[in-house]
Amino acid sequence: MRFPAFVAFVTAMVFAVMPASAAPTFDTPEALITYAYQPYASGQFPDDSYELFAPNLRELVETTNANAGEDQAGALDFDPFIDAQDFGDVSTTVDKVTTIGDHVEIAVTVSNFGETVQMAFTVVKTDAGWLISDIARIDGEYPWRLTELLADNPLLN
Repeated sequence: MRFPAFVAFVTAMVFAVMPASAAPTFDTPEALITYAYQPYASGQFPDDSYELFAPNLRELVETTNANAGEDQAGALDFDPFIDAQDFGDVSTTVDKVTTIGDHVEIAVTVSNFGETVQMAFTVVKTDAGWLISDIARIDGEYPWRLTELLADNPLLN
């Protein structure tokens, strides 16, 4: 089960030392993904840990967290951007950008502590610019899609 550690990740992002500011607006999907991975190099995560999420994904995470009891961790126990609980020496490569109807799929190779994973981001154009509507790990023994993990979470019901 991967639910408890995401709370630690979100908490770290929320309490990161960074001045409060409005969420950035991204003109391209690639700019959004590049921005999403910058904190892994700088150590400065945004005040709003969900600022990059489209309303559908933000609502799933916030509802799951709100329904968690004090003894429960909340939505996830891992960082969905790197599919891990901890990070170090993170590097990324955008492999492919594909437009599919009203959204864009971005395939990204992520290296964390020397381990490589293949991630896919679904991004949508909103009034606030490009935002992430889903994240998936597309390789390995246990591929996953964040919206499915959250929808299957008993804390959502």
